[in-house]
Amino acid sequence: MAERMKAVAAAGAVAAFWLAVWVLVAGLVAQPLILPGPGAVVVALLRLVCDAGTWAILAGSGARILGGLALAAVCGVVMAGASVRSLTFARLVAPALSFVKATPVACVVVLLLIWLGSARVSIAAVFLMALPGVYFSLVEGLTQVDQSLEQMFHLHGVRGWRLFCAHTWREVLPFVLSCARAVIGMSWKAGVAAELIGMATGTVGERIYQAKLLIETADLLAWTVLVVAASWACERVLVWLLRASGPVAWRTAVRAHGHGPVSYTHLRAHETDSYLVCRLLLEKKKHKKNIEKKKFT
Repeated sequence: MAERMKAVAAAGAVAAFWLAVWVLVAGLVAQPLILPGPGAVVVALLRLVCDAGTWAILAGSGARILGGLALAAVCGVVMAGASVRSLTFARLVAPALSFVKATPVACVVVLLLIWLGSARVSIAAVFLMALPGVYFSLVEGLTQVDQSLEQMFHLHGVRGWRLFCAHTWREVLPFVLSCARAVIGMSWKAGVAAELIGMATGTVGERIYQAKLLIETADLLAWTVLVVAASWACERVLVWLLRASGPVAWRTAVRAHGHGPVSYTHLRAHETDSYLVCRLLLEKKKHKKNIEKKKFT
């Protein structure tokens, strides 16, 4: 409890420091149209929060952004699985996704506006910006799966979706969590940027553009705060769900296999000689492959 209070106090001190910097700089500039003070932004934020239309706009933009993110996740899973099984497929896909990853968001949005129009540009932009991150993270995670432990699961009769829940997902989950923390925030930035450039009606991007045209800097900053808060909330919720999925997947696989509670430690402790020999052979084979790779690199 004491550690938590210290963390809260430290966070409060940091927030107070930057708030003081903001007040100082705003006072030095003395031009609310260029940099309004915290008070003006809070008033604008309260006005937006009390307006039901604001929540409708935020929900609509959020739904499109999360839709593009979900589509990227599904396609990334399928493509990563295919790449792990087929080196040819991986060699064909990797350069294209690397190119998309390096392409500026503005260039992608302009091309998508020409091809799709403003109504669907945010979903497509989020999809293209998130797909490379999802794909490369999953490929890295799948290639790092412990093959010796997977073979031990096979010897225990655990295969198919039960193997995925009990072993593969738990091995890949750290890579997925790291990817989620990076991709979710990037998706919100790409989605709002696409709406702003495409001038899609009834979106957060349109409201930000209107605030810029009317030089309502306080409203612009207030919308920015709302977008940051929505992005933060989505990241927290999705990361929590992903963390919880690990134990749930394990328990589901154990129940389906027909055994009582079991853990990785339990499996390690009950290895027989045949399992140990199998693991040692797989480790030897893996070590040999790594040596061969280093020779070629």
